[in-house]
Formats: sequence, structure tokens, C-alpha cells
Amino acid sequence: MNVPDPDKVIAVFRIPECAKSIFKHLTRYSLKCLRLTCKDFDDLVVSPLSHLFSRVYISFNRMDLWVLGWMSQHPRIAPCVEELVWDVSMEIKRRAAIGARHSKNPYDIGRIIRDYNIGWEEGMDLGGLYQTLPLFPRLKHITITELMSRWMTIPHRCQSATRQLPPTRPHGPCFESPAMRQWRMLQMGPVEENVYNYLDCCSRSCIQDPDAEAKLVAFLQAIRHDSDRAHLIFLKYGCRWDIQLQSYCIDAPPPPTSSRRPFNGMDLRAYLDSDEQKEMFLPHLRFLRKLSLSFDNTNDSSQLHDWHEGFYTGRLETLQLRVYKQEHFLSSMLGASFPCLRKLALSNFALEDCHLEDKLLPWCFETKLHTLDLDVMFVTTRRLTGRDVMNWLISKDVDRCKYPPSDSNSVNSSSRDSIQGGVVPDNHSGNDETRASGEMDNTEPTISSTELEGESFNLRLSGATWGWGSELLHVNIHLFRWAEAE
Repeated sequence: MNVPDPDKVIAVFRIPECAKSIFKHLTRYSLKCLRLTCKDFDDLVVSPLSHLFSRVYISFNRMDLWVLGWMSQHPRIAPCVEELVWDVSMEIKRRAAIGARHSKNPYDIGRIIRDYNIGWEEGMDLGGLYQTLPLFPRLKHITITELMSRWMTIPHRCQSATRQLPPTRPHGPCFESPAMRQWRMLQMGPVEENVYNYLDCCSRSCIQDPDAEAKLVAFLQAIRHDSDRAHLIFLKYGCRWDIQLQSYCIDAPPPPTSSRRPFNGMDLRAYLDSDEQKEMFLPHLRFLRKLSLSFDNTNDSSQLHDWHEGFYTGRLETLQLRVYKQEHFLSSMLGASFPCLRKLALSNFALEDCHLEDKLLPWCFETKLHTLDLDVMFVTTRRLTGRDVMNWLISKDVDRCKYPPSDSNSVNSSSRDSIQGGVVPDNHSGNDETRASGEMDNTEPTISSTELEGESFNLRLSGATWGWGSELLHVNIHLFRWAEAE
């Protein structure tokens, strides 16, 4: 049996393009094992070529803060960090901690829950962020979301328990913070009381102006109890150390949660109304490639129409918009210029069929959009049903003409798989691709109502239907649902 020459294997990994491509498809466990094989692989894995140390977490949890401080001080690991995930869970409810009574370490569970209340009062996450942020020179991505308040609602009583939180958005990332791993194991002894001291050796404030320092302290004190404080706090810190973000995500997950102060998203009204803040923050956001926003529109929906005034959209390639309280989608919500935009995702909006046909789809082709993700409530008008709307969209799918006609007015289970893959049996007479876009009412049935509700569809639409040449638009509809207009 021929054994590969170790030197030749290492030589392949020393080519940055090869190493990065291979590491990209390895799990964290595999990367850890590879790191232990020899010093050469240890040097390669602990580098920006690998994703093993590319993400760091911050929260009120002691374990998260300890790992954050340790990674920021490590001379090899700190330059690997590209993403910061800020878990904004606060005021955890004790009764929501499922399985706490069956744990071998109930003291640990009680202490962890108490830490969230103590940390919230003392602003421990602000201190950790303030001291460690300038120590990550390659930081490019920020995600603000809830982790532990959701994680504590999941039972973790066996070895095969869930190890990661599922993504809250289609094709979104999965998270596993140090605090989540500690909670899942439930075997770890009490964390030492002086773990926060590890952060003391981090760099201190670089502000020399006492008045500016006093203003910052007053600002943090004023907003420290707000559930949506993370947005402004990070922008304040990011501007100070001139962190050039490429990705900025505000992700408010849906219920359930164990927090008394659930994170519903950001209310940007105060930020948008402040010319001083926008003048300060906009240069910090001018390199954004991806922007994901969750709006808390409980009290004010006007921010949905001018949110783009607070962000630089000239380089955006991906835009994701979600609202906490369902709101009708209007064209004014996309009133900015998006010269580089390739993907748009809308979540929890109410989308009227006429607006989809006459406004949104033409805008997508005009903007040269590549992908449109819709996780919305379709609202039907003109005496249509959800089935009519979906059949109309399917009739415009450029792939449906590749399939032979069907004798049935509905698709069977095997055909449904084809629909989800972006193709539909052709059971229409005539060529629907040449039908005028305004003839949605006359679309013949393709799928039955029972096969429609809750299904997901992947379609490809041609710009020729709307007079925009041969451009193709990929439309992904997640868990189709609809309602009649009131």
C-alpha cells in the first residue's frame, strides 16, 4: 500500500487557494483533529485560511465573555476573527429553562440565569465589547440576534441533543456559542468569579478628550436598558476604531423565547431623525456588501420607508428586510439606488398580487436582480385565490415548457417535488410564456389548494414577460400562505 508523502500533502495545503477551499468544507471538529496532527497543520488551521476561529460571541454570559477575552489576547487567533455575533438575550425567565430540575448541576443553571440579570444591570457586554473590539483587525461581519433565550427553551437531556440553533432565515447560518455549549453539557463546574479579570489586560480607551469620554458614558447609561441598544452601541464603537464592515445583520428571531424582554428588532426612528448620528455612522457603513435588517415596527412604521437614509446602499449585493409586525409591502421601501444588488429577501410582509405583478417584479428586472426570496403573506385582490396567484407564477416559469402536458388539473406528489425544484408539468394549452402579464385572472389551474398551502417553490422568470429582455430572475417562495384582501 502506497503511503502519501507527508511533505507533498503539506505542500498542497501551503497553496492558499487550495487550503482555503479544502478547509471551507470541513467541520469544526475535523479542523480541530487536523490541527492536532502536526505543527504544520496547526499553523495552517490557526490562520485566516480556516473558519475554526473566524467567529466570536459576546453576551451577558460569563463563558462567552471569557472566550471573547481569551481570543482577543491570542496573537495568532485574534487576526483570524472576521465575524462578531452579539447575543442580546436579557432578563431570562427561570421557569423557561426546560430540564433544569433534572440537571446534575442545578446550581450552575441558576447562576447562569442570574448572570443575565446581573450582566444586564452592569452592562458587562458593553465593557467586553469596548475592550476587545480594537483587537480584531480583520473584523468584517456583525450579527445582532438572540441565542440563549431561544436555546434555553430546547431540552438538552441526552448526548444526541441539538448542538446548534437552526437559522431564522432561509439559508442563514447556524450558531453555537460557548454559552450554548456550556448549557447543553450541563456537566461543567462553576465558572470562577474572576473570569472577567481576563478582560482587564485588554487595551483601554483611546479617547484623550475627557468631555468626549463623559458624553459616551452618558450615552451608554441612557440606553443600556433598551432591548435594541446593540445597534447604536456597536456603531459608536465601530466608528471609533474605524471598522469597515462588509456585512451587517440585525436578526430578530420569531418565538419561542425565554426572555422577559424579547428582541423584536431595531426601531431606527431616532437614528434616522438624527443628522449628527447619520453623518457620523454613514462613512463606517460605506463598504457594506450584505445588509440584513429586522424592524421593530410595533409603534412606528415610517422607518420602513426611509431606512435607506441611514445606510450606504451603493455597494450592497444582498439585502434582507424583515418586520416584526406584518406590514403591507410598498415600493417606497426600496426607494434608494441599488446598482450592485443581486439578492433581495422579504420576510413577514403582506404582498398584494397586483403589487407583485405591476411593481415588485418589474423593479427586480430593472435592477438586474438575480434572486428574490419571498417569505411573505400573499394578499389576493380582484376576486383571486392563492391558487390563482401561484398558478400564474408557475405559468411564467421558463422551465415548465420542458415537460410534457398532463391530463390532470393538479399535480401529484412526484410532480410537487418538481415544482419545488423549479419545474412544473405543462398542463396548459397554448404558450403561457407569451401571455401578457396583466392576465393573471385567466390563468388555468395547475396545482390544487391542498398541495399549495405551506409548500415552497423555486421558479425562474424571464424578463421578456415584463419587457426587460432575456434577464432571468430566480424566485424562491418559502412556505406559501395567502389571505384575501379586506
